[in-house]
Amino acid sequence: MLEDISKNEPLNAEHIQLAFHQSSRYLIPYNQSKSKQYGLIFFNTRNRPGAKQEADDLQEALEIAGSTVIKRNWKDPHDLQAMMDEALSDILSECSLLTVFLLSHGYMGALVGDNNHEIPVNHILHHLSDTVPKYVPMVSSV
Repeated sequence: MLEDISKNEPLNAEHIQLAFHQSSRYLIPYNQSKSKQYGLIFFNTRNRPGAKQEADDLQEALEIAGSTVIKRNWKDPHDLQAMMDEALSDILSECSLLTVFLLSHGYMGALVGDNNHEIPVNHILHHLSDTVPKYVPMVSSV
């Protein structure tokens, strides 16, 4: 049960899968067989060495929940934007639910890439909302 999880214990894929089954409060619904769910995970390992493991854990949880996952390691804002555009162009025609994760350190409302290059989170969110059709529910996590 979720109540048994210690508040100091990090969630793993098993905990997240259990959450999908137990509660509608979670943002990613349990697998719906007639829909095509995608998870996009963009992580930066230079500024956040643990991001690769977190990305792997997120991928496992999303796949358990029925999502197809695209995972990329970005270096600077230009890479991130290009990776997002490429991934979105490949999936939008068949996507019924999109979950986006951005794993990096940030500063003053911006994600920080290699060499301290920054990209404002609002810029990313606006770009996603302009790119993703309104009929595709999108959940973003930064």
